[in-house]
Amino acid sequence: MVKYSTVLIDPKDLDMHWPNAAPKLEAVMAPNSKAAEMAELKRDIECGNRQLFGILDLELNEFFAWCVTKHFENSAGKRVVEVEGLYALGIGLDVCLGLWREFEEFSRYLGVDIIRIQGRPGWVRVMKPAGYSLEYSVISKELN
Repeated sequence: MVKYSTVLIDPKDLDMHWPNAAPKLEAVMAPNSKAAEMAELKRDIECGNRQLFGILDLELNEFFAWCVTKHFENSAGKRVVEVEGLYALGIGLDVCLGLWREFEEFSRYLGVDIIRIQGRPGWVRVMKPAGYSLEYSVISKELN
């Protein structure tokens, strides 16, 4: 059985991981992501405004899945972690939810009250068994 671990990437190690993470994150971020937005994302991670997590295959010792988070306090005073750019292609639902429980425990340890996920519609179905529900939808249209 393959073992996985969720790893918070240290910003000083970002250049080592970015060539693997960036194309995968770009594929699942907003459909109209541009290179400038990816550069901004990288700067936000480097300065600590956002965090990069990798899912490490412990047998192969390589990362295959990524997500980006940002932490903030909402208007009700709750500490929120917002997850963006979930890229977890190729792992089963049981593994995905197991890793997610690990991420939730880490978030609780940090004092987070709410986790929000920004992702494609399929994540609603995937995360429902873990107690997540659809809060709102975002629709867009490119005007170019």
